[in-house]
Amino acid sequence: MRRLLLFLGCSAIAGCSLTPIPDLTSEYSEPCETTARSCTREFKLKAGPEQKVELRGDFRADGWIRGEPMVKTGDSWAATVGVQWGATVQYKFFVDGATWVLDPANSTTGTTAGVTNSQVNNVTCAKWSCAKQ
Repeated sequence: MRRLLLFLGCSAIAGCSLTPIPDLTSEYSEPCETTARSCTREFKLKAGPEQKVELRGDFRADGWIRGEPMVKTGDSWAATVGVQWGATVQYKFFVDGATWVLDPANSTTGTTAGVTNSQVNNVTCAKWSCAKQ
């Protein structure tokens, strides 16, 4: 009986709601199946004397051929790409159009066709987008 009275008391108070309202200023994401979720993932490389850096990898179908240009800001290069939720991504940095570099900030590697690459496993994110179906 006491719980019922507290519930009734809450509903009579101005501003008390039992309807969940998403906080759009937070990391709220629309609900969808994990197979339909896509995350953005930032990759960084500490800057040195290089003039140009591309992120290359299997984050997209042609990602090993057509790199994602990285932008130098301060003392690092950065690129952000879309990655499917739960994916394992192999990647490298392609420096000055000639040199392949493993990520020195990530010791996890994987091998594809006998080539060692940097690797991130089970990509997840606090804020995702849902693929339109």
